[in-house]
Amino acid sequence: MTDAANYAGALADRLFRLEPEALADPYPAYAALRADLPVHRWGPMVVVARYEDVKQALRDTEALSSVRTDGSRVALVREGITPEQNRKLDAVLANEDLWLVQLDDPEHARLQRFVKATFSRPRILKMRDRIQEFCDDLLDAAEASTPGRLELISDFAYKLPLLVICDLLGAEVKDAAKIREWSDHIAVAIGTSYANIDAAYDAVTSFQEYVSGLIERSRGAKTATDLFAQLVSADADGEFLTDQELVAMFTLLLFAGHETTTNLIANGIIELLRHPEQRALLADDPGRLDNAVSELLRYCSSVHAVHRVATRDCEIGGFSVKKGETVRLLLASANRDESVFENPDTLDVTREDARKHLGMGYGIHTCLGIWLARLETELAIGALLRRYPGLALEGEVEWARNFTLRGPVAMNLTY
Repeated sequence: MTDAANYAGALADRLFRLEPEALADPYPAYAALRADLPVHRWGPMVVVARYEDVKQALRDTEALSSVRTDGSRVALVREGITPEQNRKLDAVLANEDLWLVQLDDPEHARLQRFVKATFSRPRILKMRDRIQEFCDDLLDAAEASTPGRLELISDFAYKLPLLVICDLLGAEVKDAAKIREWSDHIAVAIGTSYANIDAAYDAVTSFQEYVSGLIERSRGAKTATDLFAQLVSADADGEFLTDQELVAMFTLLLFAGHETTTNLIANGIIELLRHPEQRALLADDPGRLDNAVSELLRYCSSVHAVHRVATRDCEIGGFSVKKGETVRLLLASANRDESVFENPDTLDVTREDARKHLGMGYGIHTCLGIWLARLETELAIGALLRRYPGLALEGEVEWARNFTLRGPVAMNLTY
């Protein structure tokens, strides 16, 4: 390899090994990879950095499977853990195997039919007033508790999407704290190749027990939500979800329904505070917020990578991939690709082609909750900018030690 390629590989190695400085600013590593090492093999995986290669890989559902539990990445994990931990890993992966994001068609399409209508754009837009109410109530409570200060994550950014998804599924608000705790452990597992397998197993087991109880209480209850009614009813072909599928669906919705949106809200506020001219544009014209969310999904997305497994020997960008290898698709790198976006390292809330981002995936695995996440982020950022014109960051941002799901652990603001 050339010196430039070696340098790019070294930057990526620091990032993938979760070194704090690299996690705080991963974009130089992505730029170096796009320029000098666009597809390369790192440990048990093939890493893909350029927009067109990532997009094509997301599109190619025949050669690259979303069923990721048999890939080289998981095989390497298994080699380094005890037999008891392998048993726990089996249980964690068995639950993930039923998640929509981990399935290929036709199973993916079958399960998606049960929830697609609820998360359609027209249905989500009807929730605007309800979500705005949650925003206002949370900020009112924070102001009463700590006037002039806001811990963005614990006071607002994690509570908002979690309250919304609990409302949709019929989970009780009082359970939000433990749902968050379990979700944190699952997020660490996904983002660190199951480095916390014991905690992840306990979290998944607790989640499953909680969801099973929630489902049991909701069956036949007059207060059952519309989404719950959809999930326990037959689809157009007269099929029902199995109990295992129902538990996995609830677990995924409760986890994914808030985790990535929490980070998107926080990442977005960080960047708007770092770019006061962009913040001023939104303050002057809140109508720009919808496009701004697209730009934030491009510029500082909360999901930096997804993984696929090669079902056969194939090529990505002229690079040979072997059957069974895990492929790491760098969505966040693709979103800064110079060949697609003009001045990609510039935040521009008026950017006309921002919707070309891959921050919510692409193709059949475009995030099911994209419209909900967009609306929550728009209303959350809008409420913060409207209420607190003097909003400012206090101290340094502490980033989670997680490459795949990027966001701050805590974030102190003053207003």
